[in-house]
Amino acid sequence: MTANTFRKLIWLIDTIQSAGKISLNDINAKWRNATCNDEKTDSIPRRTFLRYKETILEMFDLEIVFSKADGNTYSISDESFGMGKKTRNWILNSFSVQNLLQESQGLKNRILLEDIPSGARFLTPLLEAMKQSRVVSIDYQKFADTEPTSRRIEPYALKLDKQRWYILARKLPDNELRTYALDRITKIEVLDELFVIDADFNAADCFKDVVGVFIEPEVKAQKVIIRAKSNIANYLRTLPLHPSQIETERTNDYSVFSFTVKPDVEFESCLMRYGSSVEILEPEYFRNKFAKSAQEMCKLYGCGQP
Repeated sequence: MTANTFRKLIWLIDTIQSAGKISLNDINAKWRNATCNDEKTDSIPRRTFLRYKETILEMFDLEIVFSKADGNTYSISDESFGMGKKTRNWILNSFSVQNLLQESQGLKNRILLEDIPSGARFLTPLLEAMKQSRVVSIDYQKFADTEPTSRRIEPYALKLDKQRWYILARKLPDNELRTYALDRITKIEVLDELFVIDADFNAADCFKDVVGVFIEPEVKAQKVIIRAKSNIANYLRTLPLHPSQIETERTNDYSVFSFTVKPDVEFESCLMRYGSSVEILEPEYFRNKFAKSAQEMCKLYGCGQP
């Protein structure tokens, strides 16, 4: 499959999804102005359209269904098949945005994107190692280190968090689960050595009590309660910090939210960015830890001094 054919598939999916339901005539009307229509044809040949449907089902587990009752229209079936829904949606959204940007070349200086660290170049070898259950040797350099160090890992799962890719892996020979940022890997080699992953391994379970990517076995999940001012509460409602988030109280001035999470450094940092708009109510030790961090910041900026 050529890159342009792939773009056409994404364009077709995005066109049908955006419309909800759309006739073939309306698809072809949009097709005439699509940038991926390199041949500048007036329509997608019916045989080609049917082939695209089959390929989309095979690649993305998305079924394009026809409904005569709805005015001879096509739509994307709500059914989800083999591919994980979040993974599929992430892929489709990524390529849909890419297509949208290509359709808007005249606005390229008015569309600002975030830089993504370069670790994505290691995705391919890691995915291959995961599929083949092969041990990987990496040279890894933490921010605090002056030189990278070598280590052998069993790659278990990949996770994208805050524009960075991470690999969840079992470090050898101590067999501890660790999370490594791909942009801090300087070298990678897929080895011939094989490993066996537990049949009941579930990557989502590893992170279910975590806000972020780092797994700390010594930190236990517990209920954390915070009070957020109304302006911040609106953000938390539309973009929850964690799936366990529950709003237990709501007033004109503030809302109270509870979480079942590991109250670790990542969660503390997550809350810290809201400043005085968020107050930790429980547990007390986490509230005190948060208060100590706030006091240290206050000293840094000379709070209370003339």
